[in-house]
Amino acid sequence: MSSLFEVRSQRLTFLDSIRGLAALSVVWSHFALGYGALVPFQTVLEHTPLHLFWDGSAAVSMFFVLSGFVLSLKYLQPPDFKVPIQLRLSSFYISRICRISLPFMAMLGISYAGCHWLYHHHAIEPSMTKWLRDFWTSGSLAAASSFPKQALLFLPNTTHFYVPQGWTLTLELQASLCMPFLILVAHRNQIFLMIICILSIGYDLFLNNNFTVSMYILLYFHFYLGILLSCYLPAISRWGYEQGLLAKGLLFCLALFFYTFRHTLYVRYPEMMKEISVWYFTAMGAFLFLVLVLGSTKARNLLDYAPCRYLGKVSYSLYLCHLLVLLIPVPLALSFLNHWGLPAGVAHYAAFFLTTLFALGFSVIFYGSIEKPAMNLGHWLAKVLAASGLF
Repeated sequence: MSSLFEVRSQRLTFLDSIRGLAALSVVWSHFALGYGALVPFQTVLEHTPLHLFWDGSAAVSMFFVLSGFVLSLKYLQPPDFKVPIQLRLSSFYISRICRISLPFMAMLGISYAGCHWLYHHHAIEPSMTKWLRDFWTSGSLAAASSFPKQALLFLPNTTHFYVPQGWTLTLELQASLCMPFLILVAHRNQIFLMIICILSIGYDLFLNNNFTVSMYILLYFHFYLGILLSCYLPAISRWGYEQGLLAKGLLFCLALFFYTFRHTLYVRYPEMMKEISVWYFTAMGAFLFLVLVLGSTKARNLLDYAPCRYLGKVSYSLYLCHLLVLLIPVPLALSFLNHWGLPAGVAHYAAFFLTTLFALGFSVIFYGSIEKPAMNLGHWLAKVLAASGLF
């Protein structure tokens, strides 16, 4: 893979690997939030850039920027900006809905069954934190949105209790449904889209006090950065071949600073900005990391190894299933380890490795039985609609 100048007909599999590694960092992040940090290993590195490996919030930024990039990639590469885009809305929408919503609905049903029939509190060491316990308490479930409302993933202001990470998927789906219009604007006039983005950020930082408005501006900022990557992919690739190790090293340090900003600088000086504004930094960190990968043959080849690619393939299933794993099989495993007489500290590390193993195993099964058939259905329906000529 020596060049990225012509990629319309290619699937950039190393991008899947990045998504897979980000999903794994979410699993590790939620394990630490749910059962406590791994002492002393994780606590020593907690407020250093090495927090990168379990920074779940930054990983969500990576998901959003990647989505903006991947969804716009085949439409926004020069020198074809003067050629009309062949973007069929019905095919685009049906593919995205099947890709995101159908697996989510399946996990929602599995989580509902697990919550009401399999979930039990266990006296374990280390014990669940309040953060994890509060997801499936009887009080929170009674106050949760109705099951049908949670299943309709694109509805705003929905509280996701059975699949708590569903809030990010709601944002992902809503932004995906607006992507064709962002792509068309970028294809016609990139400067106009940039001006809209800058004005929106300025309004959010200096005038806006509404959390929901901030969240949507941030969301589209992430997707806009992905669109920028698509527009300037050849230039980014060329830059990678022309720059030396020093320039790339400096860019890597800058990317790491932005990506881990929440847990290195902001955690020490939280008064410097609103917490939600930290997402601008993690978005820029994700963007710069992708610039580095897209401009480096070695990085792309490293990410293109089969295990990394497979992790990327099941990354969405991994993201969907991991909290279910933390709430049901992990407490059972810890109960067994405690009964076995394993010290709490050792059991904690054992539970971490079992969490990773259980989550990966469940995601492989879920991908093959649910996610892949849902994607195939979406592709088939998109082709049927395209062939019918009705939409």
